[in-house]
Amino acid sequence: MEKQISEEHKLRLRRLKIELLVLVGLAVLSVEIFFYFKGVSFWRSVFDWLLGMSVAFVLISYAISETAKILRKESQAKCDLEKTKSDLESEIRKRTKELEEAKKGLEKKVFERTKELEKTIEDLKEKNQQLELIEKMVVDRELRMVELKENISNLKKIKDKKG
Repeated sequence: MEKQISEEHKLRLRRLKIELLVLVGLAVLSVEIFFYFKGVSFWRSVFDWLLGMSVAFVLISYAISETAKILRKESQAKCDLEKTKSDLESEIRKRTKELEEAKKGLEKKVFERTKELEKTIEDLKEKNQQLELIEKMVVDRELRMVELKENISNLKKIKDKKG
């Protein structure tokens, strides 16, 4: 079963490979320079010495080239990250503005509805007062009717007694 290697681990492995190439190149270059100045022909001929030097320079050039690629990728990744960050911040500002507008709209609706409810309450209080007044008038009328009936009844009794 293959393990998936993350991009970060791939980048670390690539950097280690580059560092190894640089070290090998520098080692070859150091050995060549050491033996050149000692006067000892390590490669036995000038051609071999130049070939060794060329290998060292190729290794170092390759390492520099790979390092430049990594730096370009990192730079591109940073640019992408900054763009994404900028886009997200812009989206957040946009959504925040939308939410603020929605909040203002809702606050206005709540205010209007509250006014409507207050008006309705006032209307209901007024109607309740009117109903209480009507009830009082009806009750007073009924009481007066009872009183008048009693008076009529008393007057009939008095008339029957006289008559």
